Amino acid sequence: MHESQAIGAPGDVPVSDAEKRRALPWSVAAGVLASSVFTAWTVVGSVFLLYLRELDISKAQIGFLLSLFPFCQLIAPLVAPGVARLGAKRVSVGAYVGRSLAIAALLLLPLVMAAGGRAWAVAAVTVVLLVYAVLRAVAETAWYPWGQDYTPEDVRGKYGALNSVCAGAASLLALAVAGYVIAHGQGLARIMLLQGAGCAAGLCGAVLFLKVPGGRPTPAAAARRAHWAEMRQALRDVNFRYFLCGTAAVTLVAAMAAFLPLLLAEKVGIRPGTVVWLDGAAMIGSLASCFLWGWLADRYGSRTALMPGLTLGLVLSVAWCVIATTGLGSRLGTAGIATLVLAGGIAAAAVSIGSGRLLLTGVVPPDKSVAYTAIFYSWSGLCGGVGSLLAGGILSAAAGLRQHLNLPLADPYAVLFALSVVPSVLGWVFFVRTRPDGPARTRDLIGRLAARAGGLMRL
Repeated sequence: MHESQAIGAPGDVPVSDAEKRRALPWSVAAGVLASSVFTAWTVVGSVFLLYLRELDISKAQIGFLLSLFPFCQLIAPLVAPGVARLGAKRVSVGAYVGRSLAIAALLLLPLVMAAGGRAWAVAAVTVVLLVYAVLRAVAETAWYPWGQDYTPEDVRGKYGALNSVCAGAASLLALAVAGYVIAHGQGLARIMLLQGAGCAAGLCGAVLFLKVPGGRPTPAAAARRAHWAEMRQALRDVNFRYFLCGTAAVTLVAAMAAFLPLLLAEKVGIRPGTVVWLDGAAMIGSLASCFLWGWLADRYGSRTALMPGLTLGLVLSVAWCVIATTGLGSRLGTAGIATLVLAGGIAAAAVSIGSGRLLLTGVVPPDKSVAYTAIFYSWSGLCGGVGSLLAGGILSAAAGLRQHLNLPLADPYAVLFALSVVPSVLGWVFFVRTRPDGPARTRDLIGRLAARAGGLMRL
């Protein structure tokens, strides 16, 4: 294959569905390395939160740093014309390489601390994370239209499930390794070892993405003329607006739930190494259920996976609030907490597969994917950034409130997870109003399954 065909040049022969299917394993392998392993050991989840705590960063500052990632997604509409002109594949792969190199700069942190102390180290981490967040936003802005291009529509749900299984298995293994390293190491050195390995995995994943077809450039003149007109058209699309509102609510809940590892470490009393391993329970829940959600989404429509996931997530928000309020977590023990985390993985898989398929199959027109997905990505980033700042601010404000009110409900984590119930309910409502993309509503499917179960019981 010539370089112009690999990257995608104007005038190339369209890639057939058969060629796309043959390339799907390459995209799965690339995603495992560039997303699952890389993020698990660097900037997402328990390892990253423990890294920030090791630097003695306050919860409000942690909320600010976490908000950099989604807030930088606001650049998506600005970079989308360049993505269309240069080619989604070329831009995405280049930005994936750049973000891995940016995080690799954190390996120089001991030198910074030796020269300027902890204050300089915190400033350096902030700058590195800002650069990473911008490159991540560029990569993912390009990935959405590219992903819609290289995935055949009739297997999108199954591919999403396969991707989730492989990504979950890789994350589970990565978290097991991370838990061992953190439990048997001391200070920043143990986390920096994981960061270096994660950056290597991210670079390897970016190289594998070169094997995936699609993502061709659009002629520059056509891209400039169409981009802003298509974005205005997208914002007038009522169904798209309902989807964006549902996305906003779900993103706020996820931003609040990002502080769950700190709840488990500080309130329930689980050791840091075990907290990292508990993330594996969420991965197991995702692995065990994602093929079911993918099959349901492909056969009956995306909402038959999405709505049960949202309902389960709402129940779990209430459960975490009760644990923070009553001290029930200590009585449940590690096994009980792991069960709840596992249920969270099941809910997350349902929401991810259902909403992802609904976006690309039922909401976004294929010929306007760059404009629609740029708006979606920047909007979800705005909501995620606000959510991270809000969550960090709530925890800090509630900590001050606890000094004046000695009530269980005044516990900072109880306040945070109680408030997360509100966007959970709103997300459910807005996604109900989004137009279905399949032949059955969730209630129809439940009724059909109930009738079939009743028939079997009569036999």
